[in-house]
Amino acid sequence: MMAEESVAFIAYAGDQEIGRCVCKVDLSEGGARPALRMWCQLAHMVVDEEWHSRGIGTWLVQHAAEWMRLAGCDRIVLSVLPDDEERGAGRFYQRFGWQPFTRSYKMARAGVILSRVPSLA
Repeated sequence: MMAEESVAFIAYAGDQEIGRCVCKVDLSEGGARPALRMWCQLAHMVVDEEWHSRGIGTWLVQHAAEWMRLAGCDRIVLSVLPDDEERGAGRFYQRFGWQPFTRSYKMARAGVILSRVPSLA
């Protein structure tokens, strides 16, 4: 289920969903966190394994990032879990300009948070 402030980009092959990218807009939680106003999050990104290395993830991320830029986002963040980092997710996102912002070592939320300022081009 998506929050009201979210949008999903979904890739299909026929009638089968093969990839999904969910974007959250404005992480300020209705003004409770004003410093995060107009920060956006690439909240969930997945491509079925049989469709890896075919450009599906690239297409989803490029369109999601462009949509967030057009929505006025000042910064786009995402988080990569350690298992995903080991499988190359961090390198995948760095190809699009995301850079490590912080690392978390808490058990429940361990991972890397990457950050990117949307380009104006």
